[in-house]
Amino acid sequence: GHLGDSTCTSCPSGTFANKTGSSECQTCLVGNGCPAGTSHPAPCAPGRFQSQEGQQVCMYCPQATYQEQEASTSCTECGSEKSTKAQGSDHESFCSCPPGKWLRGATCETCEQGMECRAWGTDRLLTEPGFMALADPVAKASTSASVTDGSATLIFIFKCYAEPDRCPGGPTGTCAEHRIT
Repeated sequence: GHLGDSTCTSCPSGTFANKTGSSECQTCLVGNGCPAGTSHPAPCAPGRFQSQEGQQVCMYCPQATYQEQEASTSCTECGSEKSTKAQGSDHESFCSCPPGKWLRGATCETCEQGMECRAWGTDRLLTEPGFMALADPVAKASTSASVTDGSATLIFIFKCYAEPDRCPGGPTGTCAEHRIT
């Protein structure tokens, strides 16, 4: 994009001229970026957005958001305590539970003492060594030492005080080899 006179001049950043010899630059529209000298606005790629007119570049979607569409003016929040590992996520599938939380149904919940939740995207209950979890689908969720899994089954987490080696950690109900409780 150049301004038309005897000497062509590039349009400044945030503007464009879509015709050679044009005498004026047009302001870049929202959802686009316009580097200096461009002839057409560049639509923001998925994972990016631009909410203001007259901008040179599109911005990355912040952490805990994503954008699947081109030429967007905003990003969508992951919600339900979910986040993304980095900025610029271009699909909802990048939203997951951060370390310290686990996915219960569709919501991220804080891991309690004895739960293994150090990785991104923890979606099933695991216990740390020295702890054990037992499921009780009949019990009521009224105790503070319990959580529920995705099916609303009550899960009790126990610390193995007397013989911690009986509790190697792992999925619900895991005991040491050759033990049942």
